[in-house]
Amino acid sequence: MPESKMKFEAPLLPWPAEWKTKKPQAIALLGVLLFGAASIVFIPFSIEAAANGDTFRILYGIAGVFMCLTFVAIGMPRVWVRRKGLPRAMVVGETVKGNRGLRLLYLSSWKIVLFLWLIACVAFLGLRGLSFLFSMNDDADSAGRQSINLGGFAIALVAAVVAVFLLLLTFLGRGPRRGWITLDDVGISQVAGNTSRAISWESIGGISAHLINNSHAVRITPAIGAKFQVATGRSLLGRWQQGFLEQAMDVPVWVLGMDPALFLHLTRFYWQHPEARHELGTDATVDRIRRGDLLD
Repeated sequence: MPESKMKFEAPLLPWPAEWKTKKPQAIALLGVLLFGAASIVFIPFSIEAAANGDTFRILYGIAGVFMCLTFVAIGMPRVWVRRKGLPRAMVVGETVKGNRGLRLLYLSSWKIVLFLWLIACVAFLGLRGLSFLFSMNDDADSAGRQSINLGGFAIALVAAVVAVFLLLLTFLGRGPRRGWITLDDVGISQVAGNTSRAISWESIGGISAHLINNSHAVRITPAIGAKFQVATGRSLLGRWQQGFLEQAMDVPVWVLGMDPALFLHLTRFYWQHPEARHELGTDATVDRIRRGDLLD
């Protein structure tokens, strides 16, 4: 049977106490609001620069608007905490290893938006650094003003270099492949870039809720004496982290585009009910999810 993509709804399942509030994380909400307001401020700035024929300020304003709006797009999935809709990228069918299972693909849009945001950051910081540099050439400025311009240029330069490094680290170090989580009758596996890891159901010691970097995450830990089977390919970063990757799997649920509590109870259910694992890879799994029949 060919793979089938679904988009349905599931009931909201109990929220674990470890995640505390169901409301948007304050830091994520504040960041979205601040950058959203900043994007509005840059619009009249750019219009005024265009009216005065100032090309440099026009480019600076456009870069500012683009940087702020892409940041808002990145932050929105974290602000929207609970959701009934199931992700479009939930696929029932044959897995990479030939087994049948439930595959949850990572959101593809976030990587594109992150790429655009980093480019906008580099452009914005580069233009800001040039503005400080141009100001340093003004002999009319005082020594104190020149020192401020020099410090501003140095800060903008360092920030631009960091943005370029993150750009290279994100898109060269992790590879071009879209990540996913797979649940099948054997166990749970994860693919992120060039790195993959897997663990059998019998080797899992716990599945718990955690807050990691203000994101709702599900942590899967091996039983005593067990570890994740990790394959890093040619990824240098993956090889450096191999020991860490063998110890636990942290899944920030927002990258799956599904309700955090749903993913937590989904993985716990099939871990605790081996008699139901034959459903994985069939429409029975989808029906169970739609009913919310994932609780003891």
